Amino acid sequence: MTQLSYPDIEAAAARISGRVRPVTVASARPGNTPEAPTTTAATWSSPPSIDPTGSGVHFALEFMQYTGSFKARGAQNFIQAHLAEGPFPEAGVTIASGGNAGLACAWAARDAGVPATVFLPSNAPAVKVERLRGYGAEVRLIGAEYAEAALACHEFVESSGALASHAYDHRLIAAGAGTMLTEILSQIPALDTIVVSAGGGGLFAGVATAATVHGVRTGAGGGRACRR
Repeated sequence: MTQLSYPDIEAAAARISGRVRPVTVASARPGNTPEAPTTTAATWSSPPSIDPTGSGVHFALEFMQYTGSFKARGAQNFIQAHLAEGPFPEAGVTIASGGNAGLACAWAARDAGVPATVFLPSNAPAVKVERLRGYGAEVRLIGAEYAEAALACHEFVESSGALASHAYDHRLIAAGAGTMLTEILSQIPALDTIVVSAGGGGLFAGVATAATVHGVRTGAGGGRACRR
């Protein structure tokens, strides 16, 4: 990943505005979890309000995001940034991922009218394959392990000219994920610490970059929570 900066995150926020749902923040106290939204991005203009002076633990409920995870942010930023540079190649965009990143890429590509080809192992859960196809993606089941699907995706890029996306190791993907921090701060201005679940590192990189600018401490953990 090339060096990520806060201006990257600000640019990402402008690109994805109105294309993703603002993060819903809820207190960890019982009875404070909002219902999942049924509205579109156009009408979901702002998340449910919370007390910005409330202390304790809060959760960023990105499972309520389009496609079910924060990955929608990076995917939209990736697609929109490349659209701004000019037309996509005829083969569109491709990614090796049968998880949230693949779903987000297929969804964002469909939203932009861009073809998407997703590579995943042949033993991938049928429900994921169905969801990917539901987003209009071409699904290619290759090998028994992710590494084999990733290699096939690389070969597809070389032969077709498709634009390669990534689940986390890309500046545009991480910048999109980082937009969540400024949205959380808009609801909890007194936020002093954020704990980020760390997998591949794209979410952590984006959130930590934004948090540093705003003087918010960042730590890695097994779940996404913000503490004031």
